[in-house]
Amino acid sequence: MAYHADAVMLWCFDARFSVALDSLIKKKKLKMPDIIKVAGGAKDIKHPYLLSQIEKSFRLHHPKEIYLMVHEKCGAYGGRAYDQKKELARSGKILESFLKKKGIRAKIHKVFERLPR
Repeated sequence: MAYHADAVMLWCFDARFSVALDSLIKKKKLKMPDIIKVAGGAKDIKHPYLLSQIEKSFRLHHPKEIYLMVHEKCGAYGGRAYDQKKELARSGKILESFLKKKGIRAKIHKVFERLPR
């Protein structure tokens, strides 16, 4: 039996950010989010597998919004420096284009997390 998802959340699988994910879910009062956890979060959003997972969430569970996450000092970047704001902007544009081509309308939220202290 299908359900309605409040949101799709593309999050880094780094366990240090699980508390931040839980906190965001609680803060936004999301009862049934579809959570996609991969190394780097939104870093590899252009990968066909990630886009297919996002599309499946929209097709099966009809969420109205999506959260894209990246964080500081992410190992998925292989130790090289990166600008998180640019990464989120780039990821958002890729997703906007993809959703538009699929006829999907959703609000995109960009989330930057710092390492827990």
